[in-house]
Amino acid sequence: MLDRNITRPADLPSTNESDLQLAMEQNLAEHACHLHRNLESASITETGDLLIADSGLANEISNIVAAARFTPNTAPAGAAETGPELGRDRPPFSWCLGPASTPGHLAECLEAVGLEASETETGMWSGLRDPLPDAHVDDLGIHSATAPEQLADYATVLTANWNPPAT
Repeated sequence: MLDRNITRPADLPSTNESDLQLAMEQNLAEHACHLHRNLESASITETGDLLIADSGLANEISNIVAAARFTPNTAPAGAAETGPELGRDRPPFSWCLGPASTPGHLAECLEAVGLEASETETGMWSGLRDPLPDAHVDDLGIHSATAPEQLADYATVLTANWNPPAT
């Protein structure tokens, strides 16, 4: 079954550029931790200025820091406290910076504590004020993974998104 939440046009967020950038980062942060909320081995730490999704797995695509909201004064200390701590006796992680991450010099703060930029991703958005098209795909079934083998199948599909495939 596919759930569709219907939102009236008046309830849709603004489409100004800064609101869209913030919405994209919030979407990334939630995407980073959506599976973690139901895994016993996982943890999610949300502070006023950061989200840390730790899967407990040795894979940087499953362990993400996102939604950075430091001030210019707190960014150096936040990077110095968080970056090295996550690198110590823990699985690898990715720190995702987006156009709404603050402050603007956060990348330099992260580089100063030894973190390196590894890749760039492009975000997309589409206006949703007009009615959505009917979504229909013949023979599509969406099922929850209820057995370890099914979760392993899902992981196999995800790991193929990287070259070389993620471990």
